[in-house]
Amino acid sequence: MPRALWTVWALGVMILLSKEGSPDPAPLSCNPTGICDGRSRSFSSIPSGLTAALRGLDLSNNEITYIGQADLQRLKTLEAGGNNFICSCEFLSFTQQQPALAQVLVDWPDSYLCDSPSHVRGQRVLDARLSASECHRVALVSGVCCALFLLILLTGGLCHRFHGVWYLKMMWAWLQAKRKPRKAPCRDICYDAFVSYSERDSHWVENLLVQQLENWEPPFRLCLHKRDFVPGKWIIDNIIDCIEKSHKTVFVLSENFVRSEWCKYELDFSHFRLFDENDDAAILVLLEPIEKKAIPQRFCKLRKIMNTKTYLEWPREEAQQEGFWINLRTAIKS
Repeated sequence: MPRALWTVWALGVMILLSKEGSPDPAPLSCNPTGICDGRSRSFSSIPSGLTAALRGLDLSNNEITYIGQADLQRLKTLEAGGNNFICSCEFLSFTQQQPALAQVLVDWPDSYLCDSPSHVRGQRVLDARLSASECHRVALVSGVCCALFLLILLTGGLCHRFHGVWYLKMMWAWLQAKRKPRKAPCRDICYDAFVSYSERDSHWVENLLVQQLENWEPPFRLCLHKRDFVPGKWIIDNIIDCIEKSHKTVFVLSENFVRSEWCKYELDFSHFRLFDENDDAAILVLLEPIEKKAIPQRFCKLRKIMNTKTYLEWPREEAQQEGFWINLRTAIKS
């Protein structure tokens, strides 16, 4: 290359490269053989605009954090040791998949050390390894989210299958009931009986039970959820308060009863508040025969009560019904 042309080329390279990096790095010094010296010049990346006439470049001890394939293709030899390499997954993957890297990087691999992340700082770039969670974070997060979603679906399915939500509600209601006084004072008793029944049995309750008891002399004061629950009040609190303010609790048992969600609550609250106190306050009226296999497993208290407590059976023969009402009135008064 003629000396005048070399001088123009070298000045051009120096001016162009002096604009690269952070902030205002000192210009490169290049010799006639096409080797440029850029050591300790505060370059933060490989300068762009290099020509084919540049045979080698020394950028040791700068602030370069990354070397890519495009950088190596522009240079015949490069010295870039002593820089602050960020050993990202992408950078490590690139360097470890380039067996011919030493042909371009003169001082590879001993002078190429990781500056970050902190747990690989000081290790050779060639030897550094990052965990799968660091290199595949998106995939890991996606996998965890999918696992959580499947776990939620499984938990929801199991709760539905084994009535887990119902048991959680019952536990909360049980804790609420336990916070109340064990017994309501006599002056707080407002009803002779709280009647627990399924809405599907309301015809029998309203047209027979209520008529027979409330129209009797003296009349019985019955508490029915349809007319005596306080509007706007949580139904659990309504149930607890009505049971506590009633002298007795009458359970109208039927196939409909064991399928009713709220009848289950009423039965359990009666158990919590009355049976635990050894109080004979529950009266069982069997409106129709119930087979034990028809009673859900979670209705274990009803199974136990029916085995240990006498109950009144509603007779289908009209001649026997008067005796039924006499026995029911006597049980409520006791």
